[in-house]
Amino acid sequence: MSLLLAFVWGGSEYAWTSQVIIGLFVATGVFLVLFIFIEERAREPMLPLGLFRGRALSVSSAVTFLVSFGMFGAVAFLPLYAQSVVGFPPPTPAWR
Repeated sequence: MSLLLAFVWGGSEYAWTSQVIIGLFVATGVFLVLFIFIEERAREPMLPLGLFRGRALSVSSAVTFLVSFGMFGAVAFLPLYAQSVVGFPPPTPAWR
C-alpha cells in the first residue's frame, strides 16, 4: 500500500523528493524485509520462498512482470497517443 501511495502522490500531491514520498519508499522496503523475514521462519508460509530457487519459476515470474509492465503501459499510452498525436476522436459511449 505504501508503494502505491508513493506512486500516486509522487509528483502531484507531493514532490518526488519530499519527506512523505521518500518515507513511503522506505516503509515499502521495511515491509518487504519484514515479509521475507517472517515468511522464512513461518512453519507454513503463505508463499514458500524456496519456490524461487527453481529456475523455471524465477524466469517465468520475471518475464510475466516485464510483459505485464509493457502491456499496462501500452493500454494507458496508446489511447492518449491516438487522440493527441494522430487526431482520432475519443470513443462515443454505446448508450448514445
